[in-house]
Amino acid sequence: MAKAGSEYAGEAAAFFGALGLTAEIEKRVEGARGTHSIDVWVTGKIQSFDVRWVVECKEWKCNIPKEKVLALQAIAQDVGADRAFLLSETGFQAGAVRCARLTNMTLTSLVDLREQTREQFAQATLWSLYIRVSQAINDLDNEPVRISLAGPATGCLYANPAIDENIRRMERLEKALLDSFRGRLPVRYGFNEAGHPLLADSLEGLIEVTQSVLVNAERMLATLRAEYPDR
Repeated sequence: MAKAGSEYAGEAAAFFGALGLTAEIEKRVEGARGTHSIDVWVTGKIQSFDVRWVVECKEWKCNIPKEKVLALQAIAQDVGADRAFLLSETGFQAGAVRCARLTNMTLTSLVDLREQTREQFAQATLWSLYIRVSQAINDLDNEPVRISLAGPATGCLYANPAIDENIRRMERLEKALLDSFRGRLPVRYGFNEAGHPLLADSLEGLIEVTQSVLVNAERMLATLRAEYPDR
């Protein structure tokens, strides 16, 4: 295990803590066959599932051998952990990788773990935004709202340029979001005043653009609902 209070273990604990989990450094954990000193003991909930994770941090200058994987697997089993992480920035021997395959152990570096999690969180955020965009398109194109704007006597849909422009913007965003889910970056999400395409070349950039357009659309919806509360 890493020395008590090591910087590497502290960085690992900070990473898991940023995910909303409890991460304790050098935690003494009782197992069925003894007490173990865990570099980082991670507990909490992800969605509705309880997690108990063992994290071992290896600050070595050489690749980690199979023996360390087997030792951590035994500790994880003894303390009832549902997942184990073996972290090393230098890598792992081939035997260690084979030993961890098809198990509940993850061999990785903190750098890679951060990158993987960044992408996972960005994708989850984009999916949430996609649902909101689709809902806003549906709400703005809602027939009762359009008839209300035209007046009950006309009984026909009202072509509001501001509403129509918002819908067009979000339909382009909706397509861009779908393209991003398929791994197609950069994605086109609109056009500037000169008619040139606007591109988002990262998930974070697309999130920022989508949030900005959604703010305007949802503000318009809030105004319409305030003016026509019965619709």
